[in-house]
Amino acid sequence: MRLLITAGGTGGHVYPALTVAAKLPGSQILWIGSVGGMERELVTREGIEFETIQGGAVVGVGALGAIIGLIKLTLGTLQAFVIVNRFKPEALYVTGGFTAIPVTMVCWLLRIPILVYLPDIEPGSAVKWVARFAATVAVTAEESRMYFPN
Repeated sequence: MRLLITAGGTGGHVYPALTVAAKLPGSQILWIGSVGGMERELVTREGIEFETIQGGAVVGVGALGAIIGLIKLTLGTLQAFVIVNRFKPEALYVTGGFTAIPVTMVCWLLRIPILVYLPDIEPGSAVKWVARFAATVAVTAEESRMYFPN
């Protein structure tokens, strides 16, 4: 299986994705993380191929921050398009982080199945946004279901 993973920003996103990767021996896995993100060291230490793209916040950062975030997300989408077309994944696994937005958009446009997993109780803004494009949204806690009405 060729699996693409995007998760970053916090250990709460990274460690659950690393656990899934460890349970898929023999699979070819590519992880897309954020430029300068804390996930690079954790992922590469596990021997997983790792690439970075731009990502940024557009909510709660003010007008200028939102503009900068949109520019980064646009650049990240172009970068993700190149990576996804080269890797040709069979599925995308997302746990959160700003890189989830461009990677999810590209995979959705290319009709690659998307699984979003929420390791927290309440989803962050990126997970809330990408969940609408997922074939499946999995949650850990029953209380999380209220954030995903479909």
